[in-house]
Amino acid sequence: MSRFDAQSAASLALHAIRLPVDASAEYRHRQEETAPLRGKEAVLLGALQEAERAHDDSLAAIRGERARLIALRAARPESKKLADHLGKALEVWATLDNERRKGIAWFANASGEGGAWDGTDRYLDGIATEFGKQLRAMHDAARSVAEDVKFSAGRIAGVSQGKGQLPQDRPELGPLVAFAVVLRDFWRAETGDARFGYPMHKSG
Repeated sequence: MSRFDAQSAASLALHAIRLPVDASAEYRHRQEETAPLRGKEAVLLGALQEAERAHDDSLAAIRGERARLIALRAARPESKKLADHLGKALEVWATLDNERRKGIAWFANASGEGGAWDGTDRYLDGIATEFGKQLRAMHDAARSVAEDVKFSAGRIAGVSQGKGQLPQDRPELGPLVAFAVVLRDFWRAETGDARFGYPMHKSG
């Protein structure tokens, strides 16, 4: 269920105006009467709900990424063990001559793992070469999990970089940006005003 309804859209349409800090009640009332989104509450509601979906999708992606990092961290010991075993397998593979590798490829084909053999040595050479590539790819991936993935408090896309906070404790900024982008595009399309949000005033 959406967090926005017709009532909230109507309220936002009424207050989507720029006011001076010291605006009087009378001035505020006049501005509300000519607010650029008045009469567009239905399309505003649609934009709010689209922005809400963008926010939720971004939030789910960040949480999924965090869950993957946690799973990878938990898998480090097993990944190290797997990388060690695969490293030894690669060493053995490197000692095999071409005929022995083709013998393994032939057995894989005969057991239904290699597809349809066309009767040529080149076909078996291709299977053997692919075995070597897959073995190395698995070894590199397992070693990366065990050694290369960093779990220190570093920069994560879409997450606030507040000092003294671990990544899992920082507020997510990406979902808020995704929400704002949808509304910015809606605002510009409906009002023709390139400005979105409140102007920034320089101090001093």
